[in-house]
Amino acid sequence: MFNFLDDENLRIRYWWPALILLAVFAYLFSLGSLHIPNIGDESPYFQITRLTAESGHWLPLKAAEGLDNTKPPMLFWQGIISTGWGKNWGTLQLRLPIVFYTFLTAFLVFSLAKHSSGRVEAGYVAALCFLGFSSTFQHGRPFLTNMPETFFMFLVFYLLL
Repeated sequence: MFNFLDDENLRIRYWWPALILLAVFAYLFSLGSLHIPNIGDESPYFQITRLTAESGHWLPLKAAEGLDNTKPPMLFWQGIISTGWGKNWGTLQLRLPIVFYTFLTAFLVFSLAKHSSGRVEAGYVAALCFLGFSSTFQHGRPFLTNMPETFFMFLVFYLLL
């Protein structure tokens, strides 16, 4: 059976860190742009974050007339914190915390795979697979994901193992 982690198949073992850096660059490239792929429901949630920040209170979340909120409060709270209660408003500030949680979770995946297999290459493969899955799963919605919840749930799993 083919094992892609065998030494003879890892002639590019020193390319793994470069591949991780490429993935990080891909996540961060044009993150503040209005023209990155998105589904369109990101803007209404930006609006809820802005209105809640303007109210000066964490709860209740404020929404414009006719706009329903189906996301957990943590999403809006991290948007409030990252924009300094709306003083430094921008798409980059709103999207960056989600990417930060994505990278933290990828690091936990890397560490768990490395420690459980005893091979650093397995960690790189696991982290790259996680980053690839996350970018596909998000469907271009860098603000509207559950990465903070994913991080904290995986952190418990990581600590138990």
